Amino acid sequence: MNDHENTTSKGIFSATFAYFFWGVSALYWRLLGAVSAPELLAYRILLSLIVLLAILLLAGNLGSTIREAAVPRNALIYSLSGISIAVNWSAFIWGSIHGQVVETGLGYLIAPLLSVACGTIFLRERLTRAKSVAVLIMIAAVFLLIIRSAELNVWVYAAIALSFGCYSILRKLGPLGAVPGLAVETAVLAAAILIASSLGLISFSYPLTAPNGQVAILLACGVVSIIPLWLFSVANRALPLSTLGFFQYILPTTQFILAVTFYKQVLSTNTVASLVLIWVALGIVLIEAARTHRRRSSSLAGVAVPSEV
Repeated sequence: MNDHENTTSKGIFSATFAYFFWGVSALYWRLLGAVSAPELLAYRILLSLIVLLAILLLAGNLGSTIREAAVPRNALIYSLSGISIAVNWSAFIWGSIHGQVVETGLGYLIAPLLSVACGTIFLRERLTRAKSVAVLIMIAAVFLLIIRSAELNVWVYAAIALSFGCYSILRKLGPLGAVPGLAVETAVLAAAILIASSLGLISFSYPLTAPNGQVAILLACGVVSIIPLWLFSVANRALPLSTLGFFQYILPTTQFILAVTFYKQVLSTNTVASLVLIWVALGIVLIEAARTHRRRSSSLAGVAVPSEV
């Protein structure tokens, strides 16, 4: 297996587990329903930063990360991506706590279309015929979902879709690796939180009144937040946005399953039909990727044989 295939395989593995972990993490945030959403977001950011700084210190990469973050262009990119993920986290936490998981799933359903569009427009990634057909199918599926949006909280899926679409393109533009990039983003957000706390806009009173078990659950939010983001950042740097976008459908599908089984939200026939269309579109992309991989392997084998004669 050559370097390109190794990178692609790593990207596929990382994307698959990132989105699955992200999807099921709704159950974790549900356990922290006693914490207000702004306070929970603040804990999430600060504890994530502690985990990331520890990783950078152990790896000896803290100094180089600070130097890269000091470059004005990089500072701007990671400040914007940090804001994007903060908006995304806020909407996801609120939906998970308040039982609006169909909405959070719908937001992540729409986000890949923005990623594919951004990859094509800004990064000049070419859409193959198969991906073009898949995009058209997904547009139809998303349209079927949007026309029933009167039953849903529009702001939840709109915030998630826009913020994650922006986050994908910004992380693609940034030069830092997965962990350093995440560290810079959370450092920017942590600075904003500390300023807000000094002004009395955010309180950190929950651990003083919470049972011991709840405090332990809360303290784990840094790790729970970092694992999927780290895996996503690895996949984002290894795969084209137009390919990565389709793996994002693992997350909303997981969310829809949770909505039915754990949150007892009702899925209409329209929603189920849309999910079927989405999986058809994803199947088209995966079949094309498998065929491309086979053709590339055959070509390499054809070149290698004469060299041995």
